Amino acid sequence: MEYKGKKRFVRMFVTFKPLCDGFLAGCRPYLAIDSTHLTGKYRGQLAIACAVDGHNWLYPVAYAIIDSETTESWDWFMEKLHQAIGCPPGLAICSDAGKGIDSAIEEVYKYAEHRECMRHLVVNFKKKIHGKVFDDHMWPAAYSWTPEAFEAHMAAIHEKKPKAIEYLTRYHSRLWSRSKFSTSSKVDYVTNNLAECFNNWINKHKGMMLFQLVDKIRRNILVKMEKRRRIAKKLEGHRILPSVMKELNAKSRGLDIEYERIDHMKAEVSEGGEDGKRHVVDLDMRTCTCREFQVSGKPCKHAISFITGIRGVTIEDFVDDYYSVAKFAAAYTPVMPGLTDASQWPKKTHEFFLHP
Repeated sequence: MEYKGKKRFVRMFVTFKPLCDGFLAGCRPYLAIDSTHLTGKYRGQLAIACAVDGHNWLYPVAYAIIDSETTESWDWFMEKLHQAIGCPPGLAICSDAGKGIDSAIEEVYKYAEHRECMRHLVVNFKKKIHGKVFDDHMWPAAYSWTPEAFEAHMAAIHEKKPKAIEYLTRYHSRLWSRSKFSTSSKVDYVTNNLAECFNNWINKHKGMMLFQLVDKIRRNILVKMEKRRRIAKKLEGHRILPSVMKELNAKSRGLDIEYERIDHMKAEVSEGGEDGKRHVVDLDMRTCTCREFQVSGKPCKHAISFITGIRGVTIEDFVDDYYSVAKFAAAYTPVMPGLTDASQWPKKTHEFFLHP
């Protein structure tokens, strides 16, 4: 772009069709958006958009070099991302809800579910408001599955410090509690740790020259895609990813839960003890009134208890397809293109030069 009468490098967006195709075909409709500081001679930010596969493994979708975290830069990044992948049905986007990125997501992805990273929220919250009541109720509120549980924690906070609720309503209006999440994305994360994982993944490369950094990330992604393609091949014959089934089978052990059937696929399920909560499970609809089943896409403990008492069905039958081997394979089937080293790239004149 023109800057003080001269052409100047400002930003660069990078994605690859295999990544976009793999995301749309095999990953849950969820994106973590963040940026990290570059540490080389050319300072700026590396913006990233990451997804998650059925294994809960990081899936890079796009990255970019931007000069700073301004509204203009984030608008540009989100526009480029939208051009690459569109807006998949049920898309949820998680960010730190900073001023620039918040408005960019709102403008470009106005129909997506916009979540705020709970860890960033708590850091900002504690700068303004203090007290043990928040330690006891903020994180439990974030992890609450039902609106009733969430409101109970909010009421406890309001009783001690009403201004805290006013602050949250005014400055943190994005979704940060599982109780508010839609049931479309099947991702129950309350933090943006996925993006932090990407930052850690490339941390030692952030001091490279820009063209080296961009290419290094590309090569890392290429290696990751090929490795996971081989893993998918080994998993052929399974419907649901074995790691997911291992988690659910472990959850089925030692459950102190009783149920009364309503009909063949519906039941009232009660947790142990006199004060145990009672929920209604509908296996045909894959729902439980605790909401964990439909938000996560995996049977909750109430559903698992009921499923294990029915002949002819298994826990695996009620796991969402996003956790299937077929979806996992679809994410990694597209092959990243190979690329020669820089000495073999076409020479172009851009009327500016990045000095070493």
